[in-house]
Amino acid sequence: MHSRRTTRGAVYRGGPHPVKPVFPAPTRRKVLSAGIWTSLSLGFPAMASPGPLLAFPRDGGAHPDFSTEWWYVTGWANAGGQTAAYGFQLTFFRSRIPKTQGMRSGLAARQLIFAHAAITNIRGRKHWHDQRMARSSGRAPGNSPTDTAWADTARTAITLQDWSLVEQNQVLKANLRCADFSLALTLTPTQPTLLQGDQRPVTQRA
Repeated sequence: MHSRRTTRGAVYRGGPHPVKPVFPAPTRRKVLSAGIWTSLSLGFPAMASPGPLLAFPRDGGAHPDFSTEWWYVTGWANAGGQTAAYGFQLTFFRSRIPKTQGMRSGLAARQLIFAHAAITNIRGRKHWHDQRMARSSGRAPGNSPTDTAWADTARTAITLQDWSLVEQNQVLKANLRCADFSLALTLTPTQPTLLQGDQRPVTQRA
């Protein structure tokens, strides 16, 4: 099986626009930090700005203070002596819900995890797809009995009911079962991580 692993589109760290300084004027770093905490306390997502260099596997994980991020893989597989007999795609998304961030209840849905998967029979001209969505408290995996979905903040490890995408020692494993098809993928990198821009968490397009 040949596959191509695509770095997800995500923003990581930073703060909103600085507030108007008071005298004595604070440093730029203090202004940005104050803005971040004020924004988060009101439930607003963090804003992206140039920050520390990316560090893996940490930055392959979730960044729950930001509004949206996603992880996806695309590839093709040989079958029955035919090259590229099947194409496949799997994408997981995480979306932050601003209005629930201040709730104390463990049942509050602070994050939504949803995913889409598809497989195509190239020669047979058939296409199958499926999707899932579930709420998440935002707590660490296994810490909330009501969660059926979560995204780890230490590495790429997303679980959505019976679907998962997990990184271990730089190898990604994807497993999912659908009504019409299932996928069990092992994705091994063949080159170093390819970053956009200058290794900082904001791309030129962002």
